[in-house]
Amino acid sequence: SRKTGRLQLGLDEVISDIEACLTLDELRNLLQRIAESYGFASFNFIDVGQPHIDNPFHFGTVKEAWTQELRAK
Repeated sequence: SRKTGRLQLGLDEVISDIEACLTLDELRNLLQRIAESYGFASFNFIDVGQPHIDNPFHFGTVKEAWTQELRAK
C-alpha cells in the first residue's frame, strides 16, 4: 500500500491517500507520516475561522502539554 513505509509520493498521490482515509485515526496517522517525511516531529491543525469559540477544534499529534497551553491562552 502507498500508505506504508517512507513517504516518497507526488502531490497527486498524497491528495488521493488523504481522500481515501475513512477515519480520523487513519488521517492522523497518514498526516503524521507526511510530517515526519519532512523532518517534523508532529503536526497540528487549529480552526481559527471562528475566533469567538473558547475551545477551537484542533487535530494533530502534538503533546498534551501543548494542547493544555493552547487552552489556557
